[in-house]
Amino acid sequence: MSAKLVCVKGPYAGQEFAIGARGAVIGRDPASASIVLDFPTISRSHANVFVAPDGRIVVQDLGSTNGTWALSETGEKKRISGETILPDKGRFAVGEADAFIFEAVYAAEAPVGSEMMSAAAGFSPPSSAAPAPAGDTWSDTLRILAKIVFVLVVIGGFAIGCSAYQMVSLSASFLGPFSNNINSGGMKLAAFLAPFLASVIGAFFSAAYLIKAADVREIRNSLTKR
Repeated sequence: MSAKLVCVKGPYAGQEFAIGARGAVIGRDPASASIVLDFPTISRSHANVFVAPDGRIVVQDLGSTNGTWALSETGEKKRISGETILPDKGRFAVGEADAFIFEAVYAAEAPVGSEMMSAAAGFSPPSSAAPAPAGDTWSDTLRILAKIVFVLVVIGGFAIGCSAYQMVSLSASFLGPFSNNINSGGMKLAAFLAPFLASVIGAFFSAAYLIKAADVREIRNSLTKR
């Protein structure tokens, strides 16, 4: 059964978004999100909305920083952990201060049980809800590897910097009268800092690349499993 999201609050208020076969990802990163919200409180891949096999609409938080919130008809809200079924016309918010609110709309007759879900406003998904996907082993491994690479590269840069510092000091003893400039504190400091700072920069970008790869893989897996 097809379904759609209607933005009721935010820059896209009034616009409708189809929920495709693989769902609709809401986030700040155009590379992984189909509904892009360029706002500081929105995570790169914030939430995913998809149609479960039984025809009901499910909203899934993707580990966002500021949360995905189910909204009741009385205005009460509860943070979504994992997956939550939305009733027809059920609403949820992403980010802080309810700046972005979406409404789930079924394209056909609402599935059986949606009236009961309306009372809970998506707070307590029934046992028939699709189970939350298990964590991706490779994504977790990449995140751990990012930390290891960062530490090892920084330690390596520190070791090389110390070696360069010692080499400058030792070379001064063989140059006699020409050693004053080489043996200065500035030369020694420069010899140490050059490889050390280069290693810190390299470690940062290497770790960032691995974490990004883990995020992309996790999102792709969550979508392809639907």
